[in-house]
Amino acid sequence: MGDAFTWKDLEMIVHIAGKELESENRAICESFETNHALSGNTRLVPGIKLLENERYYQRVVYRGLLKGFHYAPKLEYGKFDIALFKNASFRQGEQPLALCEMKDDRYGENEINRLIREAKKDIIKLSKRPQSGQFLLIFTIVPKGGLDDWVKEVLEKLGCSERMHYECSFDTANDPDGNIQPEGWVFAVVGVLLKTTP
Repeated sequence: MGDAFTWKDLEMIVHIAGKELESENRAICESFETNHALSGNTRLVPGIKLLENERYYQRVVYRGLLKGFHYAPKLEYGKFDIALFKNASFRQGEQPLALCEMKDDRYGENEINRLIREAKKDIIKLSKRPQSGQFLLIFTIVPKGGLDDWVKEVLEKLGCSERMHYECSFDTANDPDGNIQPEGWVFAVVGVLLKTTP
């Protein structure tokens, strides 16, 4: 730990985010086993995508950072999803070490295009804070075996192909929209490093 935001910090954040979301996924799946009102509903598919909501994912990641990261996270800092500070004093005028924007992709070509449009706006917004490190966290669900191609496509469309990125993924239930994949689905957190601190 120092006074700079580096690629190692992003790697750790992606790992923490993935593990917290995987734990949440397990809890949701277990609730389908214990709550008979849920288990009898064939329209609901157990897993993290049941609660497909970017703000929900933000809070799960925030909880993980609170308990397992070496910088102090602040949720909804100004117009940014998460800011990271050296300590939890959050003094007026103190510059965050890093700023994060998070995006949720719901899978499919139209959704990728929406994700790209929104993420490009976030990249511009982050670039206006050059004194802080900057990164994106993107949540997605893709068919097993399709994550590498999805990441490559998204990074190319964002103009971030050369940027350092990290992924953490885990198996989850079929997509709640009923898109059954014989090989199953994976939920992934993809972190894209836009800028380290100077």
